[in-house]
Amino acid sequence: DGEAAKLSENGFQFLLMETNAQLWYIMREYISSAEERGVDPTDLISFLLELSFHTQGAAYSLSTLTEVQRVAIMDLMELGLVKLQQVKL
Repeated sequence: DGEAAKLSENGFQFLLMETNAQLWYIMREYISSAEERGVDPTDLISFLLELSFHTQGAAYSLSTLTEVQRVAIMDLMELGLVKLQQVKL
């Protein structure tokens, strides 16, 4: 529309938060909007808890994930919270 993007007061307050508080805010919003996306919040929370027990930096196969879990992984990748890597055979 030719308009410049503007930072709202809420956006500014978000930027002033500590990094860990920003992350919790994003995850809380992601979980609370799950039903709107047709995802059972219980399944999503269960998967996020499962992810928290994985070893940081270790590769895991996506082939065993459900569709909901794959979508969550892609969302987390777009947020920069998960890194996908190609496995060399």
